[in-house]
Amino acid sequence: MTMNTEFFRPSERYWELRAEETRVLAELMDDELSKITLLRVAEDYAILAELAASKQSSAKQIAQAKTRLGLDRPK
Repeated sequence: MTMNTEFFRPSERYWELRAEETRVLAELMDDELSKITLLRVAEDYAILAELAASKQSSAKQIAQAKTRLGLDRPK
């Protein structure tokens, strides 16, 4: 399945929920290797959440700067 990222840009919250869900699944595992693997995946999701937050913050700062400079108005 391919996903058009132009329309789907997961938010920080999306990745935080995936991380939490994966941690819960890891705790249910009896097999130690499966548990460790899922915890690593959860950590990667947490990193993605941080990156999404950073991008959201940057986009907001750019939009605010454009507004201050009058660059957001139609010509």
